[in-house]
Amino acid sequence: VLKGLQPSVLICGAPGVGKTYRVMQKVKSSGRNYKVIKGKETALAFYMDLFHFRHEGDILICDDADDVLTDETITNLIKAATDSSDERIVSYGTSKPPIMSEEEFMSLSPEDQEICGTLVIRSGEVHTYPKSFITKGSLIIIPNRNAGQIDTAVRNRGLICDLEFTVEECLGLVKSIMPAIMPNKLSIDAKLKALKYLEDLARNKS
Repeated sequence: VLKGLQPSVLICGAPGVGKTYRVMQKVKSSGRNYKVIKGKETALAFYMDLFHFRHEGDILICDDADDVLTDETITNLIKAATDSSDERIVSYGTSKPPIMSEEEFMSLSPEDQEICGTLVIRSGEVHTYPKSFITKGSLIIIPNRNAGQIDTAVRNRGLICDLEFTVEECLGLVKSIMPAIMPNKLSIDAKLKALKYLEDLARNKS
């Protein structure tokens, strides 16, 4: 995704194996324009996020936001945003298009402003999101579920990393991310002691 070879990547697997940590390390060091979506996300909010991160190099990261994989409308938006055609067109047709704040509108490039709509209300005229747009942005989705539980069309439009580890591999991952675990609250000695306890449990198959 960072190299522009794929429009999306699904990084599946059990929680606590460092998926988010490793992704964010790569994304932050890339200097790309990105946004992280966590928790609840409505279809309309997701559409607006896709619009604001529609340019080449832009990345939306859905982390622990499983609504994006269970809501049918959001799933269809993902399919459109990651389509394999030359022009990936995303649409959200409503009788009343969502209103864009003046701050959001002014932050857009002149080219982006041109594709926005307008709506007359009592207090005057406001800007609205377009009913469709072309996207060149990318998606990174980090769900707490395996790949087999995800819509087939979503899986087929990007790269899938289904991370399954043995106990020993999990312990190795924990060791590799120890410096990032509560660095201001836990000493390295405390972390090593906890790791040794886990290793002893694994060795004794407790």
